[in-house]
Amino acid sequence: MQEEHDLPDKKSINPCDLVCEIDKIKKRLMGWERAVVENEANFQAIIENAPVMINSFDETGRCLLWNRKSEDMLGWSREELMDCKDPLSLFYPSCQSRDKVFENIKNPDGIFRVYEVMAKDGTQRIQEWANFKLPNGMLISFGIDITEKKEVEENLRKNEARFRAFTEAIPDILFVFDIDGQYVEIFTSSEDLLYDELEKLKGLKIQDVIPDEVAAQHLEVIRKTIETQEKQIFEYQLDVKKGKCWFESRTSPIKGLQDGELLVASSVRDITRRKLAEKEIREKEKLAVVIETAGAVCHELNQPLHIITGCCELLEQETEVSENVRRKIEIILREVNRMAKLNHNLLNITSYKTKSYMEARIIDIQQASGKIL
Repeated sequence: MQEEHDLPDKKSINPCDLVCEIDKIKKRLMGWERAVVENEANFQAIIENAPVMINSFDETGRCLLWNRKSEDMLGWSREELMDCKDPLSLFYPSCQSRDKVFENIKNPDGIFRVYEVMAKDGTQRIQEWANFKLPNGMLISFGIDITEKKEVEENLRKNEARFRAFTEAIPDILFVFDIDGQYVEIFTSSEDLLYDELEKLKGLKIQDVIPDEVAAQHLEVIRKTIETQEKQIFEYQLDVKKGKCWFESRTSPIKGLQDGELLVASSVRDITRRKLAEKEIREKEKLAVVIETAGAVCHELNQPLHIITGCCELLEQETEVSENVRRKIEIILREVNRMAKLNHNLLNITSYKTKSYMEARIIDIQQASGKIL
């Protein structure tokens, strides 16, 4: 059976209506064309002014797209790359590196990878690139230059390594506190001088760790350091893992911090040996006073002992002295001789020597004994 189609009757077609319809279709087509052109222009403007590098290479390695950021970072213009038969060789002189990059371009997975890219001036740039495939099959790459970031990271790493080597080489402890006394950082090679394990102390407040009296001393100095913006020095005693030790702390404000953060660096040194040495010196000085005083006393006793001995000997020569008195005189002489021997031995121990009056240092026995007491 022959199919029947409803065909418009030629007689029923109005030429004016047909012309109007054709004009409408033309206008719509022109509008779509303008929109396509505008969209393409917008797309080109976005690509050209994007803050990241954007480029495109086809499967033969020919450059199809190269935006302004790419030119700024690597120095090659779009025209230079378009005229180059193998533009990737400009960025990757090594065949092995170039083949690897080209393989990643042809097999886009959207993963950013780090590459060393040669710029036009011969410098090596460190960049991250990711490759994508557009719906129309076009291969497009997005890149970020991280050369300066890597340099900063490397400098920070070196500075940190030097700082840690420095802190490990010195016996001191370096604390960083905030205004509330919180342990922000701790650097030391002598953990036996810490009140507790280093990792346990970080983040805690000093008043929650060490004894109240010592913590209050630290907090006062920390706040004074921040208020005056001047270094402070103080000493304190603390029972640490090494034992009971004396410490000297030198605090200084850390300046130039962002966000107005208030931090204090405290360099702490173990001065226990110095304190013990000072104590020993004081004890020796006290002992020296005792010995000198004892020597002076011995020297002063010599004269009265000689006088007593002489008087007793004169009394013995008297004929009218009774036997009872004579026995008592002998007892006195015996005890005086014994006292003289003790005095002589003590004088030898003190090594006291008489001096001429003009060079002598007058010993005030009462004052010296007061120092001892």
